[in-house]
Amino acid sequence: MNGSIRQINNTTTNVPQFLIDKIKISILPYAQSAFCPFNEIEKWNCTTCISDSEGTTEVSTFGGTPFAASGYTAANLNSKKLIVAFRGTSSFDTWISDLLIAKPDYDLPAAPPGTKVHYGFLSLWQAVRDEVIQNVENLLGKHGTKNINILFTGHSLGGALATIAAADIFQHLQDRIDSSQITLITFGQPRVGNPQFASWVNSLNFTHTFRVTNQDDWTPHLPPLFSGFKHFHQDLWIANKEGDTIQCWDDGGDESRGYGDENPATCKDRLRWKYDVRKHSSVWGEQIGFQACIPIPI
Repeated sequence: MNGSIRQINNTTTNVPQFLIDKIKISILPYAQSAFCPFNEIEKWNCTTCISDSEGTTEVSTFGGTPFAASGYTAANLNSKKLIVAFRGTSSFDTWISDLLIAKPDYDLPAAPPGTKVHYGFLSLWQAVRDEVIQNVENLLGKHGTKNINILFTGHSLGGALATIAAADIFQHLQDRIDSSQITLITFGQPRVGNPQFASWVNSLNFTHTFRVTNQDDWTPHLPPLFSGFKHFHQDLWIANKEGDTIQCWDDGGDESRGYGDENPATCKDRLRWKYDVRKHSSVWGEQIGFQACIPIPI
């Protein structure tokens, strides 16, 4: 893996290796850990609680019921950030079937008129919204709002929920924090809402907004574009097993998605109709999902 990110907009820009390393070491473990048992997350001794995520404290889990989002909030003062991480789905086949027929059918409160998201995503978020906001408020009340960043992350369904949560919580806190204090980095996430939603997320100008996609993972293609959904940008597409990563960017947001939309023959569109669900469970060679939480034999 050469660690370069090439920008597809008629120019090529190499990004230092530390960017990918930072995501792998400082961000990915938080998304991985959301799949682990709550008792391990709360003690921060889960299999994936390693690397720069060491020093994570004040962990509070939320959800855990069939009709609510699941995940945790935490603080890491070593890296001056708060964490809001969401667990992905535990029933992949059923979830994929649901996404194939989904519609962006529900207005998102506090968003501009016409902004719609998948009702299933929104209902899962709303079931834990008050609890998560209170957790974040408590952490900000204790540690202050200056020089602190709030990371929202998750894998698969967790990425969709992290996206809605980041936009919603920023709206709630914007009189106290700046958009530059919000980071949204997700892995293998599906589309969340309609083009108005994607444009709104783009307009919030978070300090980092990345969707990491692994090769020919099918999930980021869902729900389909023809159903009225649209991705926000930017997409970091892992192009091959060696880990070469391409930053896909255009004004549309669906930079690597295919179906003859934006950027034809670039990014993941090169692999149109060649999808592999197995690619959904890893990122840069790192397992993500419940299998990543299995204790390593000693």
